[in-house]
Amino acid sequence: MKKGLFFVVSALIILVFFGGCPASNRPYLSMIVQKLNREPGEVIEIAVNAVNFVPDGSEIYSWQAEYWDGDSWEPLAGHLFPQGSGQRAYLYFPEIEYEKLWISVKTTAFIDGELKEISGSRTLYFDDKPDVAVEVFEIAGSFPEPDSWFENWGAYKDERTPFYFRYVDGFSPAVVFGFDPFEGRIKAVEVAPNATPSESCVYIHGSEEILKSGYSTSDLDDFFNEINIGEEKWRRRIKITADLSSVGLDDLPDKWFVDLYPDASDTGYDPDNESLFLIRGVKTSGTFVADKLLDISDLVLSSAKTENLNLKSVITVHFELDEASLGIGPLLDKEHYFGIMLVAYVEAPASSEFTSEVVIEIPAIVGAEMVFSPDVDF
Repeated sequence: MKKGLFFVVSALIILVFFGGCPASNRPYLSMIVQKLNREPGEVIEIAVNAVNFVPDGSEIYSWQAEYWDGDSWEPLAGHLFPQGSGQRAYLYFPEIEYEKLWISVKTTAFIDGELKEISGSRTLYFDDKPDVAVEVFEIAGSFPEPDSWFENWGAYKDERTPFYFRYVDGFSPAVVFGFDPFEGRIKAVEVAPNATPSESCVYIHGSEEILKSGYSTSDLDDFFNEINIGEEKWRRRIKITADLSSVGLDDLPDKWFVDLYPDASDTGYDPDNESLFLIRGVKTSGTFVADKLLDISDLVLSSAKTENLNLKSVITVHFELDEASLGIGPLLDKEHYFGIMLVAYVEAPASSEFTSEVVIEIPAIVGAEMVFSPDVDF
């Protein structure tokens, strides 16, 4: 019995290693999917690669998106936008109960003289994830190490996503005349750093600092994963949703809806205690440099709100970011991305010398959300 089983197993091993698996040589389309932006309302890029066949450039690619309604797959219209030759597409994640999509693509190609249909598919999961602010302040000289960390983020992160911007002292004064985002960030946003750092550094959610001279990727990883961002306490979710009715010829919107949600204790936006900032970054050549920083608190004051008189604060806020009204150019394209930061005063222990009952209010990042450029490399 054992000897017979040995010969069967040996035969299978020989078949696999020397004869090969017949299905392994079949032509198909593999998908590369962007890791950042996998949240409701945001956009990603998907690309397909030909496997086991060589396209001749005449192929026409047909894309389809479906969503899971709990019982079956249903067509999802108006959220998938093929790009260029059709080998890439932009996908906007919808607001649905079951956050699961099925993306498929197919084409036809001549293989061994015969016209064949070739396809590929992928199931995508998405959900809201808290953003952790990782902000680089560059004083003099290059400090590229945090950029490398950000570029490789998607390979090993899952529960949190980065809100990543670089502030460079005196960045492109000829291009961005009369405005220095480096000084603007330090002076306008009260959370640390609230004075010019002594050397280039990276701040994690405005409370932990890593100097260039002592930088390590492992330290940044640890802070990113473990830093207190107020989850289940004072963290405020910010949701940014593309206005699909404003999608232009480049298949990207020029208007975005923004929702500010209350914290775990139902404390919402308080105009006397909070400030909201819009930051735009330049993605070109992997610089990630902030070139615009605007205080958009006035947009909140003029927006639709739901109030709770018992708490004397605004519970939910909904407003729109319109590129034409802002007047700073595109918020999102192949060269730009943007984020929103909410700053407020939160209670914290006054000092380890006092009892836990003694608290003070300190400025903190209570909410952050970044929408990155559609790019499969991220």
